Amino acid sequence: MSTSRDSLHKSVACEMKGFSSRAGYSLIELLTVIAIIGILTTIAIPTYHGYRDKARMTTIYTTLRHVRFSQELYFTDYGEYFGFENVLPGPGSYELSDSDVEIYIPNQQIWAISSSKSTAEDDSTEIVSHKYTILIDTNMDRDQNGERDQYEYYKKADAGGSTIEESDFFPLTPIAVGGG
Repeated sequence: MSTSRDSLHKSVACEMKGFSSRAGYSLIELLTVIAIIGILTTIAIPTYHGYRDKARMTTIYTTLRHVRFSQELYFTDYGEYFGFENVLPGPGSYELSDSDVEIYIPNQQIWAISSSKSTAEDDSTEIVSHKYTILIDTNMDRDQNGERDQYEYYKKADAGGSTIEESDFFPLTPIAVGGG
């Protein structure tokens, strides 16, 4: 009998001090856990976005490297650079009709590949130059201006394929779009 009386006395004493005999968490403990989760989230989310954007830029560089290599192969065979009339939305594979060149465009990217050939005369010598331009539209906003980033790469070569002018390949920097 004394055991039940002691336990009854202890539970009454705990209730009087504001403690309950039920197991659970106090409001302070819950708020502390929520604050810790919030701090970890504020650290983790920007890091995650940074790694995601680096992975997307890696796919852009890989695809651009492949397109540049394909352009050189095509130039070797046909004496000019290839272009596509329409934009190439990803994901998708696109083949040139007259060769075995195939271009794969990754997801969430839109590529426009155009080429041109110009002829100029200089002191009774005809100068032929070939140029191709690649415009890449992404779903990233790395420069934090509120608009989707676009990148441009171009190369101009003489009739023999020697480079006359070329934009930077690495690192690509977003271009200004639409006067903004």
